[in-house]
Amino acid sequence: MALEKTTGFIGFPDKKMKQVIIPDHFFTDLLPQIDNMAELKLTLHCFWLLNEQSGELRYLRGDDLRSDEKLLVSLTLDNDLRAPKMVLEDALSRAVARNTLLRLEIQTDLDGNVELPTTSAQSPNADLEIDFGLTETVAEDWY
Repeated sequence: MALEKTTGFIGFPDKKMKQVIIPDHFFTDLLPQIDNMAELKLTLHCFWLLNEQSGELRYLRGDDLRSDEKLLVSLTLDNDLRAPKMVLEDALSRAVARNTLLRLEIQTDLDGNVELPTTSAQSPNADLEIDFGLTETVAEDWY
């Protein structure tokens, strides 16, 4: 994948733009703690992506972040020595360690479909075992 670098910011267009909501505590509590440019860019990008979603449950899939061209290009602008996906993994680790992002391991089938767990009635420990009903599963990371 060839990532193109942009030359410079030409300003915001005159037309009305969609607003992105960023909580005020980001500026007062979180921003002073962030000491890594990639983590800051990732955090702001996540606000933008989550703002584009609707509904009460909003999440980001790790695979989607890893294939997001805008995000990957922005992460390469500061660091030509590491591959963009390595920079992203480091930024994700930092954001999770800071509790800016919560990381979940979700079991999905090969098509990415999530099935809700059901308990196995045949087991004497039915309340302890979870049967996802998936023949082949893959662990995905969601944020």
